[in-house]
Amino acid sequence: MSTAEKMGLSPNEMNLIYDSMNGKIPYLNCLNWKDNDISDLIENNGYYDLATKWEVDFAFFISKLNEMQAIDYLELLNDVKTFWRISDVEYHSIGNITPLEKIAKIAAEMISNKPDANERP
Repeated sequence: MSTAEKMGLSPNEMNLIYDSMNGKIPYLNCLNWKDNDISDLIENNGYYDLATKWEVDFAFFISKLNEMQAIDYLELLNDVKTFWRISDVEYHSIGNITPLEKIAKIAAEMISNKPDANERP
């Protein structure tokens, strides 16, 4: 199953994402990285009318992105990284981390914040 299918996105919605992110590396080293990325998609659509080009219901599409869990959205960004053949070196050269590194960081934070089963509240 492709990332798009797993996330409930149509091929045209994925094409809109690929088109919008052409030449862009999302910055993942900040607290509101997902909101910033979705804002960039909205802005790019405003400039280039990508929703019309790709025949996408833009409001519904944005609502799907907003509802995604952070790790799912990062998987989507990793798919974009693969599509555009962006190397880890390119991410690191601008002081960034890759989507997979961000997933690992979130997973580690979740594990470290998990209460010990033997501890009492």
